[in-house]
Amino acid sequence: MLYYDRHFKSYQLHPLVREKGEYLLSQNPKNFRTAHSQAYHYYISIPLKTKSEWQDIEDIKPLIRAHYHASQAGDLDAANAIISEVYEYLRQWNCAELVCANLQLPLLTEVKNISL
Repeated sequence: MLYYDRHFKSYQLHPLVREKGEYLLSQNPKNFRTAHSQAYHYYISIPLKTKSEWQDIEDIKPLIRAHYHASQAGDLDAANAIISEVYEYLRQWNCAELVCANLQLPLLTEVKNISL
């Protein structure tokens, strides 16, 4: 029920399992927020290279995922703090469009409209 997505270089739940999980979580908003909060804490705890060593979006992928889960958990302060930290890097790397197109990141959509 778990498979490796070579394109995204990550493990994914089978779509049917994910859909069922999302359905069950949506039945109880508290559980939905709790699950996303736990995922946020997991991703934010992943050690990163120092900012001076960040070369591309792969170096900050845990922060991108933490942003998504923080926003889904309703922790907009945490989600905005992450965006503040990575905003300039996404702009420099021309990745804002890529990130916004491939991930559901509600607070990151503002980066999409930046003109370089």
